[in-house]
Amino acid sequence: MLKEIVVALINASIISLIVFVFNFFLLGNPRITVAVSLSLFSVVMFASIFGTVVPMFLDKFKSDPALATGPFITITNDIIGMVIYMTICSFLM
Repeated sequence: MLKEIVVALINASIISLIVFVFNFFLLGNPRITVAVSLSLFSVVMFASIFGTVVPMFLDKFKSDPALATGPFITITNDIIGMVIYMTICSFLM
């Protein structure tokens, strides 16, 4: 689990930094830039941790993680990702 968190931190940091730099020079609006970058960082972290925990949880209960997690994780990540994005934007805007 610790390795997954470290990899998620690296991925989230690199992706959000690239988006931050791109948006800062393209848009020039620091509020939008920070909101999008922070949201992206949070969503990547959530998706990585959730995508690791759910299969482990299903395996513990003798369910096949490969069959059950695909659609469930995808839909949940999309919904929670939008909630995270809207929440961060509403606080920062």
